[in-house]
Amino acid sequence: MLAALAGTLLSGPAIAGTVSPAYDWSGFYIGAHAALANTDVGNANLVWGDGNLIGPLTADGLAITRNSRVSFDSMQLGGGIQAGYNYQIGNVVAGLEADFTMFGGRGSDGVSAPFISSPTRRYILQYGVNVDWLATIRGRLGYAADRFFIYGTGGIAFADVELDWSYSTTFNPPQYSSGSGGSSKIATKPIFGGGFEYALNGNSTFKVEYLYMRSIDIGMSGVVSTSDGFSNQITTNANINAHHFLKVGLNWKFGEPGAGKY
Repeated sequence: MLAALAGTLLSGPAIAGTVSPAYDWSGFYIGAHAALANTDVGNANLVWGDGNLIGPLTADGLAITRNSRVSFDSMQLGGGIQAGYNYQIGNVVAGLEADFTMFGGRGSDGVSAPFISSPTRRYILQYGVNVDWLATIRGRLGYAADRFFIYGTGGIAFADVELDWSYSTTFNPPQYSSGSGGSSKIATKPIFGGGFEYALNGNSTFKVEYLYMRSIDIGMSGVVSTSDGFSNQITTNANINAHHFLKVGLNWKFGEPGAGKY
């Protein structure tokens, strides 16, 4: 009986020692994500310039410039892919990730106001701002507690930002005037954020990430004209305060699933 009891006591630590090792985040991975983009347009405006349709220093010309300023948020949905590498030492995980996201849709806002010289007639200004695509190269550094990994991230972003505008009036022909245009700009900016990742069964992980990119200014020149040859030069600008990106995705980690190395 004493021999049996001794055997049981000796076997206890061996049984307790069979728990699974901590998850190892080291290695290469690829994945895909869905994304939400919010562009904070602090000031979109139009400057009425020289021409023979409406003088820029007349009451109407000055009023169009003065009333053209608007602020709005542009919300978009998108999706993309990412790839990267992590290296874990103890509970610290460092890595490098590159990703690419395409977005659809655009946010818009505008102004409609009466002409001072003819209050029964109105002009309508419309602006649209969107991010066509976003690419980033970022470092990641964080803390892993087994299958849960929380991190900060920062690096360089490349973004195709687009601005479009339109102008029209309620005048009847031939006095009806209109104009429109669009422009894009490839911006290179620092980008920062953070997120968390959770290891699911097998080699897959689930991630949620937020990224912040600072201001971008974009503008262009254009023409407002009538069908009978009257026109004015105009300039449109958009001062973007910030871009906010929220991403939800899945990664596939190469190598042994859930294998621990420490």
